[in-house]
Amino acid sequence: MKELSSVFERIRLEGVPLATPGSMVGTRQARFTILTARLIRLEWATDGQFEDRSTFAFPNRRAETPAFSCEAQETQITIKTEYLHLHYSDDGTPFSAANLSIRVRVDDEWVTWTPGTAATGNLHGTSRTLDQCADAINLDEGILSRDGWAVFNDSGNPVWDIEQTWVESRPETHVQDWYFFGYGHDYKAALKEYTQFGNRIPLVPRYVLGAWWSRFWAYHADDLKQLVKDFDAHEVPLDVLVVDMDWHTPVAWTGYTWNKELFPDPVEFLAWVHHQGLRATLNLHPAQGVQSHEEAYPEFSQRLGLPTGGTDPIKFNGASKDFIQHYFEVLHHPMEEQGVDFWWLDWQQEKDTTIRNLDPLPWLNHLHSRDSTRRGFRSMLYSRWGGLGNHRYPIGFSGDTYATWDSLRFQPYFTATAANVCYGWWSHDIGGHFGAVEPELYARWVQYGAVSPCLRLHSTKDPLAERRPWGFPDEIYQAAKAAIQFRYRMLPYLYSSAWTASQQGLSLCTPMYYEYPDREDAYLARDQYFLGADIIAAPITQTADPQTGLAYVDVWVPDGTWYEFTTLEAYTGPRWVRLFGDIQRIPLLVKAGAVIPMAPSARRTQQIDGSHIILSIFPGAAGTFNFYEDDGITETYRQGVYEITPFTASLNNDEELRLVIGGSEGECPALPAMRTFEVHWHGVNVPNHVEVNGQIYENWHYDQSKRMLTVTLEQVSRRERVEIVVYSAHAKFIAYPDRATRLRLTEAATLAQAAQPALSLDAAFEALTTVKSVNAHVVARLGGPFAHVYEAVVYADAQQSLGKLVLAPPMDGSPFDAEIVWTFKQDGKTLTAAPISLRGCDAEQILNCPFKDEGDPRTFQWSANVTLTWHGLDIKTQHYSRACYPAIMQWQTLMVESESAPSFAKALTEDGKLKAGLAWQLVQQERQSAPNLHQPYGVILLEQERQRITDGEPLAMYASAELTSTTEQDIVLCVQHAGAITCYADGKELNGVEAIEHVTLAPMFYSWIPAQRSYYKLTLKAGVNRVLIYSQPDKGSGWWTFGATAFDLAGNVLS
Repeated sequence: MKELSSVFERIRLEGVPLATPGSMVGTRQARFTILTARLIRLEWATDGQFEDRSTFAFPNRRAETPAFSCEAQETQITIKTEYLHLHYSDDGTPFSAANLSIRVRVDDEWVTWTPGTAATGNLHGTSRTLDQCADAINLDEGILSRDGWAVFNDSGNPVWDIEQTWVESRPETHVQDWYFFGYGHDYKAALKEYTQFGNRIPLVPRYVLGAWWSRFWAYHADDLKQLVKDFDAHEVPLDVLVVDMDWHTPVAWTGYTWNKELFPDPVEFLAWVHHQGLRATLNLHPAQGVQSHEEAYPEFSQRLGLPTGGTDPIKFNGASKDFIQHYFEVLHHPMEEQGVDFWWLDWQQEKDTTIRNLDPLPWLNHLHSRDSTRRGFRSMLYSRWGGLGNHRYPIGFSGDTYATWDSLRFQPYFTATAANVCYGWWSHDIGGHFGAVEPELYARWVQYGAVSPCLRLHSTKDPLAERRPWGFPDEIYQAAKAAIQFRYRMLPYLYSSAWTASQQGLSLCTPMYYEYPDREDAYLARDQYFLGADIIAAPITQTADPQTGLAYVDVWVPDGTWYEFTTLEAYTGPRWVRLFGDIQRIPLLVKAGAVIPMAPSARRTQQIDGSHIILSIFPGAAGTFNFYEDDGITETYRQGVYEITPFTASLNNDEELRLVIGGSEGECPALPAMRTFEVHWHGVNVPNHVEVNGQIYENWHYDQSKRMLTVTLEQVSRRERVEIVVYSAHAKFIAYPDRATRLRLTEAATLAQAAQPALSLDAAFEALTTVKSVNAHVVARLGGPFAHVYEAVVYADAQQSLGKLVLAPPMDGSPFDAEIVWTFKQDGKTLTAAPISLRGCDAEQILNCPFKDEGDPRTFQWSANVTLTWHGLDIKTQHYSRACYPAIMQWQTLMVESESAPSFAKALTEDGKLKAGLAWQLVQQERQSAPNLHQPYGVILLEQERQRITDGEPLAMYASAELTSTTEQDIVLCVQHAGAITCYADGKELNGVEAIEHVTLAPMFYSWIPAQRSYYKLTLKAGVNRVLIYSQPDKGSGWWTFGATAFDLAGNVLS
């Protein structure tokens, strides 16, 4: 397509930064802009010069002035809206608790905020990256909060120039620039109104919703062609081919020249990719600038006016207009003309430029995203999150994660929570970036990807890091293939939901508390989220029971009736349920009355053209859905070139099922004139007869085994209104318990007969009651009560409580009793909280763990022992937390010259104390520097002594730590290190032993550090014991690290 405009026209920021004059109230040094009745901008400037230019987070401030009153008396200002009451006392100093307060209406109460008030209820936003993550991490604050208020600090951030085409530093006299969000618990209103000022979430190209393949691997063009053929041969759909950094010459991390050994004809290769119906993106690391080996170097040099024939690298300079113009015109546009569809921008470097506080990441995100529209296509970029306002630049690259269950378990929460800053288009490394992945974990990760914003299979340059579905055992391959195929069938629903995101500020995946802000359960339900408006996704993120082959997820069911998508089992909320699934199942709950538009199976998203629409209807209530369509790729949707077709389902008098397919509204020439509708009513009886537009209709089929009625309408004009009425003697939804899952019981001989499929649930329960103490999962599968423990992992949660316990009542509402005992173990000592006894519970109970993280960085573990008594059964759940601070967290270190004969005596006294007069230094884990409580602490000496090591100084270090034990016991010390070590305990040198099997810990060091593990067996005496490590840098690599974890002989972390 023809280029639309120049670089600087394309990168112009959309928005009117000057607020409506009537919305602004000020004093000599303070100004308040009432943007909405619940959003106020607060500025304080030393010289009284306020800022009316755009920022990344707020490109627009022009809006209709909300109703408010203002009273000004000398130095006092009071501003009142329906929801906020602001009072300011002008004392000539910046905003503080002494001169500013805002009262906020939260539900039926008023709360007061002043500067410095702790944001304990903030619901968080997202993070720049998940690089190196193997578990949960702390997230940045968002604009939603259970407190009812949130503050975004825009102070000091760059501003755009008057033309909105470049950025510049703001005056340092503009001291404070805050935005006060006072939306109470109306979270959806906060997001919608923020996008009025931060601009809307763009509608992504439709191919984004297809499957992506990505691997850090030196593929030849022929290898990638064969890979695509293999996808097709194995019936695995695919839409995007990600070519990692090996596409360019291997001279440097940054590159702009094709590696002709791997891609001898790039134009032909990219044309082949497009002929297959695929899109191609190339990895980009721009931080090293343009080096002399690049084919574009001479022209780039000439454009910048540099001397001809030079060989010096041209440094990346994001603050230079000349550099940026030629960066696109010389380096990127020619490759886009060759066929590159969009770029994978991987900026991992510094956060500064010569423009004060200009972070290159959000700046580059803006530049690339806007420049990508030059050919008339939608803006498209694949990059990291750059802060509030980055929702304008999808898609997000979350970074290099480890292939662990904990990493997968965190991603549903991480993705849904990002909606709190409108960043709804995260793309994760499905399967994890680092290392081999367990087959079961791989299948579950792909299933999560199928119901997440993006499904991108990925791994690093490791021969063991298989990510092709057919590279796994057949059971896993079939599960992964089914999940990917299901995603493609769901594309009409997903794309319509993407449209809703662009209009309402509601991301594709959203937390439960958006709809139920007053329910504590909605905040605890971190393993589930809304997928669009009508589906709750609860992907399984833990291993299966080896006896039954079933895994489970505990799901909070909101008010109303919900149906499990696969089994059609009905659940009426509000309540917690335990959903089980074999390796094929993705637990999904669909709202009663929902109309879910779907598509036939397809290999590419472009094959889903709207000519054949499947409507899956779940009766039981009235429901509507607005089906959105456009050309899927261009920006014309912004000019209204799209169509919406309304679907309305209803149930009348338990005798009629009715569906009205409205004629499409709007205009989009790219859509087919005629289409086929295939309407599936799930969970219904065989009808007496069917009518279409008042006439008897015969083209229907009833499947007794699936309890599904299918009505097929062929050659229907998309403008035509169609009404289908199904007449039945009993038109209510028919829901049966999922016997296939519930009766897979193997607990005891008395239950063996319960495994017979023909056995009723009543008979199974009767057999169960003959056993006094049973497996809690068996009871939960039969609808009994169960306990769900939420374990706090990040510091923000653990500082309040180490966990929460949910006691879910039985499905029949009958009463149960509960006994709960909490324990806390540290240094071999166990603290037991007062037991809790609950009697006659007929509703759920939510209890906080009585212990919290007090900031003491010594290993600890906590537990919750729960006994539920119900119908004479004792149902026991014993939850042991993972070890927290699972390593020695404090070391006394002594830097010395390298010694040929180190010894215990050179560092410690005979009784094991640090020798006085030596330059001992304490090094320890700072809580906020680690991602979570489960991260083992390792000391990276290279970061501290890099220059001295580089200079060749003969360095070594003694590191000493204390281990406390209540009794004499044998332990194994696992030392992770890069560099040579010698270990001592109580004055004796330790000999290494064979590695033992122990609990899996998160990696101690970065993935690129060549650390090894050494194991030492020692006997701890009762009391304080001292270990000593003598360490030297690795002679080959220069790396220098150490850290240690103590295990008991069973392989558990010592606590």
